[in-house]
Amino acid sequence: ENMKGKEPTICKKFRRIFRNAGYKTYLVNEFRTSKLCNCCNGELELFLEKPSKKPKRKGEKELCYGILRCHSVKHKSEIYHNRDKNAVQNMLKIVKSIFNTGKRPEIFCRSC
Repeated sequence: ENMKGKEPTICKKFRRIFRNAGYKTYLVNEFRTSKLCNCCNGELELFLEKPSKKPKRKGEKELCYGILRCHSVKHKSEIYHNRDKNAVQNMLKIVKSIFNTGKRPEIFCRSC
């Protein structure tokens, strides 16, 4: 369990391992990385329903948070994304932008 705004302990351990091996490590703010399509920057939506695993909600459906859908008109058809993979692709965009321009892309900024 980790506190809001704090780095999880496991991340600290991995960062230390990589630093000790001679690699530079960076922290990336995850703001909006899993909410925006990594292809078109369109808003992603929850759509997949699955049976609830909670005993009190037996027989009810709940939304699956791991698979998201993009309806953007920029795509010829719907695109489905694994939430974590999509977030990593967006983090790569952020890192490339910071190295190339010195700034984070506006769509991933809190001021937008």
